Amino acid sequence: MASDMHILAVSLIKQGEKSTREINQETGYAIKYLEQLKSELKHPGAIKRARDRYNARHPGLTVARTREWRSQHPSERNRRRRENYRVTANARNDHQTWLPIHLEKITAPERPSDRELAKELGRSVQAIQNMRYRLVK
Repeated sequence: MASDMHILAVSLIKQGEKSTREINQETGYAIKYLEQLKSELKHPGAIKRARDRYNARHPGLTVARTREWRSQHPSERNRRRRENYRVTANARNDHQTWLPIHLEKITAPERPSDRELAKELGRSVQAIQNMRYRLVK
């Protein structure tokens, strides 16, 4: 989380009434840092990038803040987890029937590797191996 001095520096820069040197004297931040902060605040998304850099330097604070938020917002956390699951789950051919042509390809004696078959058929290597096992069994 940003310190009080950082928040003060950002608000003074946004107001634009004081010079960099005056802000330096008030907050104690280096002039070079304040100039960088000024240039970042001119561009959209700059505050997020600055926060990401801060979080990268202080990972313990980020983890603590995340855990605290999760404990305070359990329903929101669950909703986000479900949304993320839908994005990350691999459902390329989930619950689609195997075509006879595909079954012939995966059981042929002179077949390509399972990895190549997976790319060609749009299924995972594990799905191909499981289906071959069920057919041969």
